[in-house]
Amino acid sequence: MMLFALLLACAGRQNPDNADNAEDSPVESDADTDADSDSDTDADSDADADADADSDSDADSDVSAPWEGLSADPGCEEVTGQPVPGATSYFWGDFSTNGSTVSGEEGWTLLSNQAWRDNGGEDCVVVWSAAGGQASPTSACPSCDYSFGLYMSIDLSKTTCPEGLYEGDESFATTYDVAIDGSSTTYSFGTSGNSLGQGETDGTRSTYLAESTCKYFGR
Repeated sequence: MMLFALLLACAGRQNPDNADNAEDSPVESDADTDADSDSDTDADSDADADADADSDSDADSDVSAPWEGLSADPGCEEVTGQPVPGATSYFWGDFSTNGSTVSGEEGWTLLSNQAWRDNGGEDCVVVWSAAGGQASPTSACPSCDYSFGLYMSIDLSKTTCPEGLYEGDESFATTYDVAIDGSSTTYSFGTSGNSLGQGETDGTRSTYLAESTCKYFGR
């Protein structure tokens, strides 16, 4: 099965924008490098896409939680007709502003395919706590409304994925540009202008959800 793991770079179902995003995010670029499925995913069966749903960031907001209602892509079950351990991958962010101060969290939800479950894997989530500030948009998106400069640190109390999936990315810094259209948001990377995802805002709370991709792990 290691052959199929080596093929993931060309066989994963993702669009060109998401492929470019891998260069902008250390999490995205490193996420499947050490993700051997023999790293025993001991996450409880309820540690799925809603694993962090106890966050109270949406308690008094009409903005939808970006991790809710996510579904697995049937196209992530196989590579070249062969079952390979992997998952449907979603990145999302949920941030709140207080003046120029930003706080919240960013998450990586993995919805396991059958081959990964057969090999001991389960749905899981990686959650980073986010802290930083709001500023003018970067030169990568001068038409955006503002940017978020954020420092991310792993939240082990909400993270249920095996350590091998996020090892090396326990903390990192990033900048996102945010464009607002009514109650809708469009996020892009402040370093390149590449698209990240879309979400909602109520003026204080702001979210994004990236398009799903397929991630495969070696046996």
